[in-house]
Amino acid sequence: MNNIQEHISQLEHLRFQHLLNQDYEAFKSLCHPQLTYTHTSGKVDDYEGYLGKCFAGFYTYHHVHLDVNHIHLNENVALVFSDLQSEFTAGTDEKKLNNKTLSVWIKEQEDWKFFAYQPTAIV
Repeated sequence: MNNIQEHISQLEHLRFQHLLNQDYEAFKSLCHPQLTYTHTSGKVDDYEGYLGKCFAGFYTYHHVHLDVNHIHLNENVALVFSDLQSEFTAGTDEKKLNNKTLSVWIKEQEDWKFFAYQPTAIV
């Protein structure tokens, strides 16, 4: 990995660490205001919707294991292809996920921001 790819990988791990720690202000600082967050269920949240659920305590992350497989860079866009296993509570539902994921980060000025997320369940 080059330095930019390594930085993006660190950001990707950091966003999950913030979710595990329930440090939603730090998580929010990584997000682009036009964030599109697609859930494994197919439901989609925008920036306000996803962060609103986080701050309201809807999600509690218990365990996250992320393997970044590949990062493709194209100027100011980074596509992060990963394997993700996670355990969390969404409302009153306990969830266990095993997903292939695509995270999109975009660079604005000097900062990389989390722009989009698309998981696919491994069955």
